[in-house]
Amino acid sequence: EIARHIRPRTLRAIYGKDKVKNAVHCTDLAEDTTLEVMKIFRCLNFYFLF
Repeated sequence: EIARHIRPRTLRAIYGKDKVKNAVHCTDLAEDTTLEVMKIFRCLNFYFLF
């Protein structure tokens, strides 16, 4: 959507589907980095174990 118009060569613009399935997520707060990384790896561990 917006990414395709503003920055068409970014990962989000190329691989994103919509606002929910946008292919890329990045925290905007350094304080949240550890929590978000832990969450992603927990999800990946769950996904690959089943």
